[in-house]
This record gives sequence, C-alpha cells and structure tokens, in this order.
Amino acid sequence: MNRVDYDCIVIGGGGAGYAAASTAAKLGARVAMVERDRLGGTCLNVGCVPTKTLVRSAEVLETVRRAAEFGVEVGDIRLDFRAVKARMRSIIAAMSGEGPEESLREQSIELLRGNAAFIDAQALRVGDRVYRAEQFVIATGSEPVIPPIPGFDAVPCLTSDDLLERDDLPASMLVVGGGIVGCEFASIYNAFGTNVAIVGSNLLSNEDDDVGEELARAFTERGIEVLTGSKATGLRREVNSTLVSIEYGDERTEERPAEVVLLAVGRRPRLDGLNIAAAGVTLSEQGSVEVGPDMATSVPHIWAAGDVTGMHMYTHAGDYMGEVAGWNAAGGTPKREARLAVVPRPVYSAPEVAAIGLTEREANELPCGIEVAKVRFADVSRAVINGETGGWCKIIAESRTGRILGTAIVGPRANELIGEVAVAMDGGVSAWVLGDTLHPYPTVSEIVRWTADQIGKTSHAEDPDIRRPLYSRELAELTVGGSNTTTGVPVTDEQMSALLGVHAGYGEEEDCVGEPVGRK
Repeated sequence: MNRVDYDCIVIGGGGAGYAAASTAAKLGARVAMVERDRLGGTCLNVGCVPTKTLVRSAEVLETVRRAAEFGVEVGDIRLDFRAVKARMRSIIAAMSGEGPEESLREQSIELLRGNAAFIDAQALRVGDRVYRAEQFVIATGSEPVIPPIPGFDAVPCLTSDDLLERDDLPASMLVVGGGIVGCEFASIYNAFGTNVAIVGSNLLSNEDDDVGEELARAFTERGIEVLTGSKATGLRREVNSTLVSIEYGDERTEERPAEVVLLAVGRRPRLDGLNIAAAGVTLSEQGSVEVGPDMATSVPHIWAAGDVTGMHMYTHAGDYMGEVAGWNAAGGTPKREARLAVVPRPVYSAPEVAAIGLTEREANELPCGIEVAKVRFADVSRAVINGETGGWCKIIAESRTGRILGTAIVGPRANELIGEVAVAMDGGVSAWVLGDTLHPYPTVSEIVRWTADQIGKTSHAEDPDIRRPLYSRELAELTVGGSNTTTGVPVTDEQMSALLGVHAGYGEEEDCVGEPVGRK
C-alpha cells in the first residue's frame, strides 16, 4: 500500500488556498500547502492590496485638488509617483513578510516550495519529490488573459501585473477592456494625470446598461475618453508610441497612439503545468475546474476553490469557497455547501460601483413581478455636504413579497454600502423592512433606506402591517418544525421565501416546515 504523507495537500498559497489549509488544519488534518511563488496570491501581490493602495493615493490627491471648494487653501500640488509606488510596496511587505509563513507554522501547516504537477489522482510531484495525500484542494488562482489580436504578441503591451511593476508615470495610456480591472486602472491613472482612453463594447457589461452609462458619464467628466461600442483589432509600434487599431460598431476605424497599452480583458484560471488531466478532473469549456456546491470536483477526493473555478473572481468569494473546500476535505460534519447566490461585486473606480444579486435585466426574466426603485445621491444630505452627489442606488425586489433580488450602487462609498444589502438579502430581510429601518442622519447610508422605502409603497399602501418584520408580528403563527409556534427567523432561503409568500397573501404554510425556528 502506498504511503500517505498528508491528509490534505492544498495547491496554491493565495487567499482561497490559505482559507482551505487553515480550515482543514483546525479540524485536525495533517496539511501541506504548495506554492511556487509569493504567498498571498493575486490579491496581496498584484491585485486587491496594491491597486487599492493606489486608489487611496488617487483619492487623497483628488481631495487636495478640491480643497478650495471647502474653504481650504493649499500650496502647489505635486504628485511624487515613485513615492506612491514605494508606499504601495511597503504595505505589501508589511502584510506579507514573515507573516504568512509564520501563520502556517503556527497552524502546523507545512509549506512545500515548487511547481506542482499531478502524477495521478493520489500523487503530486513538487520539484523532484512526490507526495501522496488522501485529499487535495486546487486553489491555483488566475492570470490575465492575452487576447488573440494581431500584433499583441509582438508589440510591448502591459497587463495589470506589469503596470504595477512600473515606477514611471506614462503621459498617455489606452486601456483595452471595459471590465473591472480596466475601469479601476483608468480611474487611478487619470487621477495621477495620465491621458487615458478606454476601449470596449461597454463599461462593466455584466451589469445593467444604466450602470455602465452612469460610469461612462462620470469618466467623461473626469477627462477619461470612453470609446464604447468599439474593439481593438491590431497594434503596431512607432518610435515613441504604440498605435492601436480600433473598429467601431458603425464600421469606422482609426488608429490611436498611446505611450502605454494596458490589456484588461479579463482573467483565466491558472492551470499550466499542473497536469490536471492525470488526476482525471473535469474542466469546463472555458478551462475552469468544474465544482459542485460543496466545491468537489469530478474526482470525489479532489476539491477546488477560488478563481480556478471560474466563479465569482473576488477575494471575499474565493476565501469563502476555500473555507468550504477545506472543511469538506477534512471531513467536517455536517458537510457544507457554498452559498454563492449573494456575492457582492465591487469595483473600485471613481466613482465606486457595487452590485449584488440579480441585475434588473436578469430579474425581468423571472416569472414573478418585480419593482425597481432608484434614488440619486444628490437627494441625500450627507452626499451634498461632502460634495459627492453623482450616482445613485437601485434596488430590485419581488413585487408581492418585497424580497430583495438585487441592488446596484454607483457613487460614494458604494462598496461599503453594498454590505448592508448583502446582510439583508442573506438574512431574508425584505425591502419593506429595510425601508422602515432607521439609519443615522446625516450619512450616505440613508440612500439604501430611501431606495428600499420606495418598494411597495403603491402596491401595499393599504396594508401598513405587511411592511413590518415577520418575526415581530404577534399573530404570525405557522406550522414550523411540526408544531405551532410564533415564527422566528427562518433557517433557509426556501423557508424565508415561503414565509414572505404567506404574509403577502399567497403560498402554503406547509412550505415553511423545517427545523424549529420559534422564539427561545
């Protein structure tokens, strides 16, 4: 019988991998982590941390530039870009350094350095050694996509990873791609004084059209040239610049010069060299590792988490998937499933954009009726006080129940505000309840309340009680867990939906039956 070196080997030392390894170790598993490069993965080294450090410098610079609007006089304003980059690197160093390795040692997780490659479904080669384990978690992350456009392989172009390494500030930059990465870097370098243009079909095309349109207006006001309805079709190099061929929807074409071309057309799962076919793991057509809700792959003892699954490429989602994968790999009971219906989608552009749940476009395809409410920041006192009145909050809800189906926010603190909606959606709090919940005045958080408050005002105006929390109604008695009990907070989304349906005048009480959830 072949030896087993570990209970679980986690491949990848990013956020998802760390969460998986840590969770498995806490359950008593003998765990090893394989990492060929820097611990911390994309987020710490070339993603969230460095880019948000640059975002903060850009925010401070904009605040100083606007100081006169608030009665504050400042002298000459000068950006020291090398100092900005030095601060970025110092923060990365402070958050990495010996910290991650020390944390692994404290948890008795062994770090294996080198490239990993499956030999078969039970064995993994790392460097010149072979290790065997009962369970594996694949968390190898993602890498920038290089589009198959003529000239892109011959002309020097930069990915977001490359751009973070440069200490010189380009005079001009053309961003190819209107997704999250493209919009964030366009905002950052525009604030730093670079002449920025962005090419793509739309901005943030995965969101509703009004989101991209609002962001495009804000970009244009800030001096970013937004070339939507276009695509890059080729590149060629001249002495001091790169010429990008652009084709528009009306078949017009032109060449645009830029000192720097940033490729920001998305990321793809990183699986090169892993020899995943030897393990028998099934991949999707897009090249991601296919997983079920429990994060299991097609091979029962091999799990996957994070960007490599192709789902929700956000650090917060990857970490959560890693926790679920690590728990299940270590035999945690009861078995867990990842609840990924409510994942915040933040964009750290200027202005910020955040969304969660369904888009309005997706919600319109549901068989139920929906209501959509929108409130502008210009109508919120604190936003006016702060001089940040651009943008809005939009909430999409089910008409008969008030259940929040999705939300989009464009404007100040959007990525902080979306957390409240995440709690409401995950906890089954209706828009009616959220709209009746007091928020401190004056804060920008009021925009969430006022938007939710618009839902159901017409259709349920004759029944004010329906806007109260389900669990506070004295007469809200349903058969739950086999006995009549005053209803508490349901333990499942299905129960919450059923409860909302009953109180809205439709639905069956027996659909609410589950574990006892009455008041204790």
